[in-house]
Amino acid sequence: MKKLLFLFLLLLPFLNFSQESDTLVDERKVLMDSSQAMPLRFDESYFEKLKDDPDFSYIDHQTTESWWSRFKNWLNKQYQRLVNWLFGSYSPGSFLAFIIQLLPYLLIGILVALIIWLFTKLNPARNYSRNQGTPGVLLNDEEQLVKNEDLDQLIQRAVAEQHYRLAVRYYYLAQLRKLDDLKMIVYEFQKTNMEYAAEIEDEPVKQQFLQNTRFYEFIWYGGFQVSEADFEVAQRSFQKMDQIIKNTAA
Repeated sequence: MKKLLFLFLLLLPFLNFSQESDTLVDERKVLMDSSQAMPLRFDESYFEKLKDDPDFSYIDHQTTESWWSRFKNWLNKQYQRLVNWLFGSYSPGSFLAFIIQLLPYLLIGILVALIIWLFTKLNPARNYSRNQGTPGVLLNDEEQLVKNEDLDQLIQRAVAEQHYRLAVRYYYLAQLRKLDDLKMIVYEFQKTNMEYAAEIEDEPVKQQFLQNTRFYEFIWYGGFQVSEADFEVAQRSFQKMDQIIKNTAA
């Protein structure tokens, strides 16, 4: 009997807990929301603005590189290869790096100076002449005329056909031939008229040569019609040169 009483007292707390738990479960209620849900509405114009905003564009646009950009990139690569081959590795902040950065501009300057020098030396403006109704004499033919042609006969033919500009041309080339024969100048195709004048040591010959040069350049490169009177003035100047040369040679 005592054992049963002891066992009852021992289980009594558990029996009370079970009852309290059941009571709590019974008191729980489910709350229902009886209000009507309102659907969300979005402004369509707002989304259109977002589509046009580049900050919200996540599409990668592939641009086609132009031929000029490809050429510059290729040229830059070739230049870098040349620099690496010539100088090897170098520090970016060194004096050698400064020279390498300056080198392309120096090369371009040298190239421009060379082109200008060739232009002034060869004087391409004299490569051909224009004369309405008359054939032109190309500068490339000058050496052939001076060394191989009968210039006196060409002068007579040009005067007879009233090609006065051409006759002045032949007069001037004949003058260069005579000066070259007398060793007063050394005729070379690429020389300028002023270089020939600098070679002449005899002062009367030099002064007459300069005067004939002015007549020649004015008439031959003037690009206008030369009258018979204009030609006769130039012809007398060339004939005076012939007389001066004869007096000097005698």
